[in-house]
Amino acid sequence: MRESLLEQPTHFLDQTFHFVVDSCAHAWEVIGPGGQLHPELFIESKGHLLLEGLLAVIIGYLLLGRSYKPSSTKKEAELSEQEIEQLCDEWTPEPLVPALPANRKMEAPIISSSAGRHVTVNGKRVINMASCDFLGIAGDPVIKDMCRATIEKYGVGSCGPRGFYGTIDVHLDLEARLAKYMGH
Repeated sequence: MRESLLEQPTHFLDQTFHFVVDSCAHAWEVIGPGGQLHPELFIESKGHLLLEGLLAVIIGYLLLGRSYKPSSTKKEAELSEQEIEQLCDEWTPEPLVPALPANRKMEAPIISSSAGRHVTVNGKRVINMASCDFLGIAGDPVIKDMCRATIEKYGVGSCGPRGFYGTIDVHLDLEARLAKYMGH
């Protein structure tokens, strides 16, 4: 009796494996080359026209069919102005971000110097890791004077294409310098 119980799961798995293999072999005979449902025969017999026509009818039905509307048989109770006011007074929105625990709260740092390679944060001189000005060019007095002169001459505003805003002499100067650099 014990041996037959131990053999049963193996026998069941064996039968299942053979069933799956036989099913796959039969399916390949049907859909494989030369099979009844092979796409080549389907196309030759113009069966694809039937399928495409069916798809066109389904798409047409979905596009032209009525959209879902809730049934109008149920009468929804209208809220009075007083009920609406009461609901609005009782409603409290959920916070977008959960509150931080007391041990994780942080005060915003206070920067008390101009931006550059180094800044003074909360009274300490530190390296400015939040800037792309790692060369310290933004704080250079010569660069600042050149920026002021350029702003006084050309002004500031949104940029745009030449056809809309016109060609500025610095554009032509830049093009000439780039052409010379490239050897043209």
